Amino acid sequence: MPHLPNFRQWLRKIIFTLMMLLLLPACKSEKSTTAPQSPASSNDTSLTQPQQPASSTVASPTASENTVAAADPAKDDPGAPAWLPQPRDLTGWVRSANLHVYYSGQWEQIRNEPLSEAVSAYNIKSVTTGEWTSVHPNPEGIKLRGYLIEAYHPDDAFGLFTALQSGTVTPSVGTLASFTMTGDSATGICWQGVFTIYLQQSQATPPEMSIHLEKLTASLVQPIPSSDPPSLVAALPAANRLPGQLWLVRKHLNTLPETMQQQVFQGNSRAITQALGLSLDTLMLIAAFNPGEAELPNYVFIVRYPTSEQAAQAEQRLQSWLTTQPNGSPILIEKPAGRYLVGTFTIEQESIPTMHMLPQIAANLPKD
Repeated sequence: MPHLPNFRQWLRKIIFTLMMLLLLPACKSEKSTTAPQSPASSNDTSLTQPQQPASSTVASPTASENTVAAADPAKDDPGAPAWLPQPRDLTGWVRSANLHVYYSGQWEQIRNEPLSEAVSAYNIKSVTTGEWTSVHPNPEGIKLRGYLIEAYHPDDAFGLFTALQSGTVTPSVGTLASFTMTGDSATGICWQGVFTIYLQQSQATPPEMSIHLEKLTASLVQPIPSSDPPSLVAALPAANRLPGQLWLVRKHLNTLPETMQQQVFQGNSRAITQALGLSLDTLMLIAAFNPGEAELPNYVFIVRYPTSEQAAQAEQRLQSWLTTQPNGSPILIEKPAGRYLVGTFTIEQESIPTMHMLPQIAANLPKD
């Protein structure tokens, strides 16, 4: 029989080995049935991708935008201004007609007789026409006909603006702008640099359309460089001048308001144009001053000629024509100051002691 202590140690080792052999299968089974826990399984994207709210949708054109066919830029005339926004770039508006460009000799093709006549009286390079249709969030379905008129010189663009505007003149959009709203029409006119922008529509217009018309005009005019008003404006005294009563004329007086044609020129606008020798080479500024209680304002004018000789000849022609008028002279003129001629179409108003605008204007004329 083996020594007792050694036998006991050997027996303990055998029992421990047998217990380990019995426990090992149970550990393997437990490991195979318990999956390791991870922050997210391979199919769970809640942490690897941004979560969308249940009610969110991908932005898309509004229903009204989808129903308005946009113009195809590839079909625009090549001479159209490159800075104009693309057809769907403006919020609340879709350009719904292609751009067409007209040049000198083609003004009648614009199919807007008042505009064609006004354009022909200035040195205009081109007229680009287009159409914009309002969509949400604007009142929907209103069409605006747009005319982007490029002049050879800022003076001509300014003059065309004065010939077309009929509302209150404001500097809120561009350099100068005028917006007129009635129940069945809307008109927006803006001058900036060598461009005059003229927007017009002739259908029932909701009152709130005014602000949208101004925003569209501002968007169109924004890329255009600005310029100073014509230098002749600086010769006008500020006191008693009537706001919005200012016109810059090139070729003839027919672009002035009908009330002036009848009340001031008394149907003689063509004869006065010829006597003054107006042309595309001359520049005439007309302004109205408040004479107090008189029925008519005091309408004064400055004409700039290419040379002092032409100014002197114009003064002689006008004086000669005035002698033929049966009711006396309706016009008073100063002696030419270089190439400038200063006068008034309303002698009675000029004669009021608080008026006498002509000497003041003559003193302010440019020295050239």
